[in-house]
This record gives sequence, C-alpha cells and structure tokens, in this order.
Amino acid sequence: MPLAKDVATELRKIADGFDREPDAEMPYAFVSFTHHTKESFLAMARVMPRPIEKQVTDSNLRLKYKNEAITLWVDVPQSLTCVLITPAHDAVYRCEPILSLIDIEESALTAPVTA
Repeated sequence: MPLAKDVATELRKIADGFDREPDAEMPYAFVSFTHHTKESFLAMARVMPRPIEKQVTDSNLRLKYKNEAITLWVDVPQSLTCVLITPAHDAVYRCEPILSLIDIEESALTAPVTA
C-alpha cells in the first residue's frame, strides 16, 4: 500500500498541471479511496478537507467531501467497522462511532475547518 506522501506527490503532479493552464475548463472531478483496513480509513478521515458528510451505502461506510469543482469520497466496508446483527438479504449492522477513535465527533464532520 502506498504511503500518504507518495499519494500526495502524485496529486501534486496533477495540481501542477492544472496550475499551468489555470483558465482551462475542466470536467467535474471525482476522486475515491477504498480502504481495506479500519486504520487506513481513519488515517484518511483525519486528513480530509471539511465539511464532510457521512453516508452508509449497502455495504460501505463512506465519508464524502463535495464542492463545485470536486467530489472526494472515502469508503471502508461495513464488515470492517461494524458487527453483523442480521445476515442474509437485508443485513442490519450495529456500528460504534468509529470516528471518535481519532477524536472527531460525528457532529464535527460538517463543521468547516478553520485555520
């Protein structure tokens, strides 16, 4: 798995290209990260821009950041963060507040980051 600094280097290459043509029209961008461990998901949750929205899909916990230029989402399978209560077609999960493990209150997800 790449390190955060390796991903940042590659994203900077893309940003540098955009900076060379700042007035070029771009299509709307979607960036997604799928995590295979709870720890890597939490590491990404710590560094995401704010405000973010928490969503639960059929099988994933998702954090989403969205503005007029980009949508960034981060997924982790619910099976890594929750206890399966009712298996089969209509699964029901009991989830602990995972983000509190990194001192992010659920209510703070939508609060803008202040410098």
